[in-house]
Amino acid sequence: QRPKREKIGKDPFKDQMSLNESLLGIFDYCPTDLVAAGFSKKVLRSHEVGLDKEAMRITFPIRNHLGVLMGVAGRTVIGEKPRYLIYAEKELLRFSPKYKGYSFNKKNFLWNFHNVYPDAFYGDLNKVYLVEGYKAALWLIQHGYTSTVALMGTYLSEMQRSLLQRLAAVIYVFLDNTDLARKGAFDAAKRLRAGNNVRICCYPHYCDGGEQPDDLTAEELQETIQSAEVYNKGRTKNDGTRPFSNTPI
Repeated sequence: QRPKREKIGKDPFKDQMSLNESLLGIFDYCPTDLVAAGFSKKVLRSHEVGLDKEAMRITFPIRNHLGVLMGVAGRTVIGEKPRYLIYAEKELLRFSPKYKGYSFNKKNFLWNFHNVYPDAFYGDLNKVYLVEGYKAALWLIQHGYTSTVALMGTYLSEMQRSLLQRLAAVIYVFLDNTDLARKGAFDAAKRLRAGNNVRICCYPHYCDGGEQPDDLTAEELQETIQSAEVYNKGRTKNDGTRPFSNTPI
């Protein structure tokens, strides 16, 4: 059965509460777990990645296309569930009573879009890399693919599709190497191809499944992106029913 088409409706930002920039000062600590995993302090600092010491979560600020701070996501460093948590009202009330009534809908945002959008506005953008999460986005950015944005999941919402198509760029869909992500990637490609050239990134042939972009080396990233399969006409060598793996070269 064909899924019911999602509607954007009225302006989703009109009544949404923004967050005070001072909130990030509370998280102004180096996330040493990411440094140990190979992320550079420079990239982490430039993207305002910090640490909530009370909750023991690595923090990722979420901004709208104009750069306004709208949300904060936290990744546990002590094995709590959920592994990733977008701070809701109850988490933010720890810091200020002004956040009473706060709500956040991740479907309205693409992480790091505020850094990519200006290049599109001035005509200097021709490629965009679409990944699943914050770490994957940071890994690509660290390796020179600075026009990377993250879905914060495997599903492309109508608002996210609209934001991406404003960029008028070739979109490289590079989600994780899992069944759920594979389905999300091909669904996103189908819906984006009407207004953009789309390419699907397939993982190296020796990958077993479960990998994500930040598991790949610089050389593997380059090979994977360079060998991405065109999806402009709704078809690729990979129809979405088998793992994201390139055949041996």
